[in-house]
Amino acid sequence: MNVNAKVIKSDGAFAIVESERRSACEGCHKKDDGCSVCSLTGTNKAVSIRAKNNIGAAEGDLVEVETKTKTVLFYAFMVFILPVIVAVLFYGGSTYFGIAEKWLFIPAVFGFFATYFFLWLYSKTVVAKRCDAEIVKIIKKKNEV
Repeated sequence: MNVNAKVIKSDGAFAIVESERRSACEGCHKKDDGCSVCSLTGTNKAVSIRAKNNIGAAEGDLVEVETKTKTVLFYAFMVFILPVIVAVLFYGGSTYFGIAEKWLFIPAVFGFFATYFFLWLYSKTVVAKRCDAEIVKIIKKKNEV
């Protein structure tokens, strides 16, 4: 998956790049006025990531950043699908322990939100230490922009 981004900060081997969140906002009818999802999350349409800078991009350059598609799909699975699977497993597992049917939603809700807690821990300990994006091309130098 390739995206165009602007280099915000560069320290040689790595760079912080910022791009506009296009795919998430593309179909939104409120993309010009402000989206409720963006308002709830407290973010704007810009996303900053850390990328490998093997080609020497400098601060202010417009670059093309590449991330492996399987990595993006893995993260999407972890955030969107895994919590639902865990919730269903907690729901089904609770029937095995003889919980009354009217209370089965409680373990399911717990499993759903517990998954996000463990994903947060995974993000802080594992994902933060690696770099999945790489700058592959300089589109425009800072002085050309």
